[in-house]
Amino acid sequence: MNCDEFQEQVDDLALGQLEEPRRSTALAHATGCQSCQTLLAGLGGVADRLLLAAPQLEPPAGFESRALARMGAPTASRTGRWVTAVAAVLIVTAGAVLWWASNDDAASDVVAARIEAADDVAIGAVELRSTPTPHVLVMIDAPRPDPGTRTCELQREDGTWVPVGSWEVDDIAAGVWAVGIAPELLDATAMRIVADDGTVLATADFSS
Repeated sequence: MNCDEFQEQVDDLALGQLEEPRRSTALAHATGCQSCQTLLAGLGGVADRLLLAAPQLEPPAGFESRALARMGAPTASRTGRWVTAVAAVLIVTAGAVLWWASNDDAASDVVAARIEAADDVAIGAVELRSTPTPHVLVMIDAPRPDPGTRTCELQREDGTWVPVGSWEVDDIAAGVWAVGIAPELLDATAMRIVADDGTVLATADFSS
């Protein structure tokens, strides 16, 4: 798969609508292509933030067609697909709130923690998610404009730190960054953001 082919399918991949084997092929391409990985991370982060209030359940039969009928004919453009996705989330969330409150297992695949800067000021949140594949999602409320590289590290239960990915300031201008991780890192006890000179800029504690 080349970059043009990836970009044609990245919307469906970010929304979890790309079927095998195209899904695996696209993910394999993103692993070795920084620009496509950045694109997927940004779109995936938007999708994750939209779905934070909704349960991880398949909609009932016929839901999609009824929702699209209410919203009018869909378009094939990227904007059209994302507008449709946003509208569908808004529709389903209203009916999902009561279910969400009564089913504690619904969020079992997500571990979240607050990100705090060195001065103990909360600057965002981080999540470890097992679906659709294991990944860490970093959401910064107010991205700092200082130039340089930021590295995300996760702490294993034995206390060792594992770098899982890095970004430049421009890459997280929208405040969202994500990267795939090894399944065993879903049990990480903490996360930290490190500057390129080794300075720890922010931390998060998953055990608190």
